[in-house]
Amino acid sequence: MYYFHIIKYLFFYKIIFLIRKFFFKEKIIINNSKKFIIEKHLSLLKKNGFSIIENYLDKNECENIIKDMNDFYKKNISLIWTDKTNSEYRIHGAENVSKKIKDFFSDKMLSLIGSSIFNGKMDNLMTMANGIMFKNENVGSGGGWHRDGIEFQYKSILYLVDTNKDNGAFQLIDESNKFWVVIKDSIKNKINIFNTRFSEQIVNEIIKNKPDRLKTLEGKAGTLILVDTSAIHRGSPLKKGSRYALTNYYYPSYKIDSMKNHFTPKVNNIYY
Repeated sequence: MYYFHIIKYLFFYKIIFLIRKFFFKEKIIINNSKKFIIEKHLSLLKKNGFSIIENYLDKNECENIIKDMNDFYKKNISLIWTDKTNSEYRIHGAENVSKKIKDFFSDKMLSLIGSSIFNGKMDNLMTMANGIMFKNENVGSGGGWHRDGIEFQYKSILYLVDTNKDNGAFQLIDESNKFWVVIKDSIKNKINIFNTRFSEQIVNEIIKNKPDRLKTLEGKAGTLILVDTSAIHRGSPLKKGSRYALTNYYYPSYKIDSMKNHFTPKVNNIYY
């Protein structure tokens, strides 16, 4: 059964993706002043599956965004997604909540980085703003270990508070987005290659012989993470405190229209 899924994966997904990548490239226009920056992050994304930009925003800007988020949350509860434990809330379409969030949503350099690694135009569907607070039963942001899909997925995640292993730092399993590693991990651990959700037990088995595959990305308020979320990842469970963050969701431009109503509830009107 596992081999059948792997054959299907090879021929119906990766092979088609590779054909598109090499024979149907779209021309991406990059301003010379940004070329070095983009190439740097492209290299790190290809090597590690993530890249980190420190001091993307200053702490005061982050605090103002958190205030805007919390004010909106209190006044517009019908437009807020919450998890089962009420430890996390999410605002889908947060670019319509705050001018500063809109600036983050509109950052063209971040879109260009995604487009360059994808070899095709990627656009930002929305910015998701979330706050998560410690509760004994919390599983962290994102509901535990998962991957967003089996093909390249691109997000940019901005920490709005100092974030570490105790208050929900982003974690990923190194190389779990790479073609042959996905196949190897699936065979070794008898995982359906199309699974997108993973138990703690399975992840522990995956990293048992190489514990350093687990990467925990800590950062000060204003730290930005660029990441391929086809890797197995999660927001780590909180042991104390809280974590606030913004996340841009990038998709190939031809998918944007079909994805507009994928995340609900969603803020579609401007509130700033």
